[in-house]
Amino acid sequence: MTAFQAVAKVRGRGGLALPALTAADYASNAEFMTAIRRERMAELAFEDHRFWDIRRWMIGPETTVIRRTRIVKDPATGKYVYSDYETNDRLWEDRMYLYPIPTTELNKNPKLKQNPGW
Repeated sequence: MTAFQAVAKVRGRGGLALPALTAADYASNAEFMTAIRRERMAELAFEDHRFWDIRRWMIGPETTVIRRTRIVKDPATGKYVYSDYETNDRLWEDRMYLYPIPTTELNKNPKLKQNPGW
């Protein structure tokens, strides 16, 4: 199964008519990878996968700006108005890619070294 077929299978199982991704839509592998990451972020929202994906792909610095949408009902027209805004930047340090090794484990094995930054 190709990556395009796998995405099509996931998109098709919800019963929605989402367009299929094709190789012609992407000029490079980097663009396709960005689309896959976006797809995974939407598909697995609220399932606690995002944190681990950020660490796996080592894209922490790219995720520091949080975008939100404010939805307000306009009393004059009765319609909803959507506005995007950025919240406070999230803290990210490269040491967050790895957990610190507990001191008790470091004491048990003197050849073991602490992860960088901890």
